[in-house]
Formats: sequence, structure tokens, C-alpha cells
Amino acid sequence: MKSEKIINALFKQNQSLMKMMGGYVNGNVPNRKDVPIEEAGFSRRVYNILANQKIKSISQLEGVDRSEILCWRNCGRSALYEIERITFKFGVKLATWN
Repeated sequence: MKSEKIINALFKQNQSLMKMMGGYVNGNVPNRKDVPIEEAGFSRRVYNILANQKIKSISQLEGVDRSEILCWRNCGRSALYEIERITFKFGVKLATWN
């Protein structure tokens, strides 16, 4: 009985957290690749880099070459690492090095 109350409380807490986060908790995203870059969790710096490149969603990064990303204005190794990390989380693969 006591364990049921705990489970129900955790379930309700998880549902409210999912509402607050827009459903993007633990990868529970309806279509993971169509997530807008505003909601993907990029830092402000990387968000601005992507916005300057007219990238609106994670899916637009599919197949983009890493060396091309490093040529973008204000984009260095740490920004590339962040882009790789977040795109991997959403199942988007960048192209290999040329």
C-alpha cells in the first residue's frame, strides 16, 4: 500500500515535469529530429552560431561536415563539441571529417 502511494506520487511528479519541459525529458520527444534549436539545449553562443547559419531545427544539421561547421563565424572546437553532443542526443549524425 505504501509503495503504491510512492509510485503514484513519482508518476504524478514525472508528468508535471514532462509538462514543464514540453515533453523533452529523457528523450521522450515525439519526433526527435524536428526539435527547434531553441528547445534543443544549446548554449546561447552556439544557438547564435546556428541562427546565423539559418538553421531552425536539429534535422538541418544531419550530414553537415564537421570541417564546414568549424568554418562558421565564431565557431571553434568547443562549439563543435557541443553541437556534436546535442545532435547525438537527438539521433542526428554529422558527416565525417573531410
